[in-house]
Amino acid sequence: MTVPPRPAHFAQKERRSIVAEGREAGVYEITETARSLTLTRLEILPDFRSRGLASGTIVELRAQAHATKKALAARIAKDDGARRFLERRGFALERATRTHLEMADCDEEDRRWMRKALEQARRGGQRDETPVGAVIVRDGAIIARAYNAPLSRSDPTAHAEIQAIRRAARTAGEQRLPGATMYVTVEPCAMCAGAILHARLDRVVFGAPNAKFGACGSQCGLLSMNCWNHRVAWRGGVLAAESAALLRGYFKGKRD
Repeated sequence: MTVPPRPAHFAQKERRSIVAEGREAGVYEITETARSLTLTRLEILPDFRSRGLASGTIVELRAQAHATKKALAARIAKDDGARRFLERRGFALERATRTHLEMADCDEEDRRWMRKALEQARRGGQRDETPVGAVIVRDGAIIARAYNAPLSRSDPTAHAEIQAIRRAARTAGEQRLPGATMYVTVEPCAMCAGAILHARLDRVVFGAPNAKFGACGSQCGLLSMNCWNHRVAWRGGVLAAESAALLRGYFKGKRD
């Protein structure tokens, strides 16, 4: 049976619960039209804050909007905290009203390089490492590739991001990497965010959120703090579903 396309005036409002530990941890409300998916409310209960649930919700909505070729927007006019939260996750604030947040879909260039990072993550998984991969791009070319290697190297600092920064610095012949962008399949932790700042990267693009250790908003916002002498632009959720699927498959295999 063929489902007829929805008319242009179609609009459907829906309230959804965010569930954790077998109970409601929060709520969000969306309005779906033929062309857009709009988040109108996002609230996490106090007992469940700082667990990455809001970030995970944003990633899921981003994937849903992308799958249906719709724009994803947010209209939260009165809640400054929610507005700042969404800004940190890649929404651009409309200057005219300061009440409308719009997130454009990631462009093909970001997806292209993230696929290269996913290749590295798969290589790490094949070596029984947690499947996280990273590439560093400058002037339209990859200058470093790496995957997680703490187990094989007996080195707790051998995260994909650290490995990639070390290799990029050797390639460039300098300790700082201005003009470079890192693509990493999972949100960087605090250690890696610190290394990114020290390396003076211009930008970081990550895939899946890191609910336990993420330092780009899930647990803390190190890259968004104003106290550093260098600022790094970042965005998350690029090919997030693929990145998360790799992690789920890896940990499922460990449990089995």
